[in-house]
Amino acid sequence: MFTKQKIVDAAFVKASVGRSESLTGFSGDDMADALNELEMMMADWEGKGWDLCYQFADPTDSEATATPRPNEPAMIDRRWNSAVTSNLAIRICTMLGLSPSAEVAAEAYNGTLELSIAFVNVPDKSKAKAGSMATYGLLGSGNAVKKW
Repeated sequence: MFTKQKIVDAAFVKASVGRSESLTGFSGDDMADALNELEMMMADWEGKGWDLCYQFADPTDSEATATPRPNEPAMIDRRWNSAVTSNLAIRICTMLGLSPSAEVAAEAYNGTLELSIAFVNVPDKSKAKAGSMATYGLLGSGNAVKKW
């Protein structure tokens, strides 16, 4: 099972930023920021209808602020791991003022395309109500309209 820490670590590696503070100079604040960035990215994607079953952080205090913890399970299906980590790597690069590599940018773009295809919502024409706009479709070129 992937934890949020493993996802963030993989994103740091893809962003060409190692995990050891002594080598890279990033702090615990950078790690906390990356965890928050993961939460925001997943919330953005859920708003688009891309439900990856991500487990958001629970509120930890009386003000209902949710602070993600590194050891929390992310609950993301393994097939989406690459799309999540590469897109998070792009966000981490932006956060740290770095330029992502072309490979990571391409991987993030392709992952986003895969997600948009996987979660596309195509309405079922057979369930359209009579008289609604869903019962009409365009044929050919121009404005020819036919009632189904």
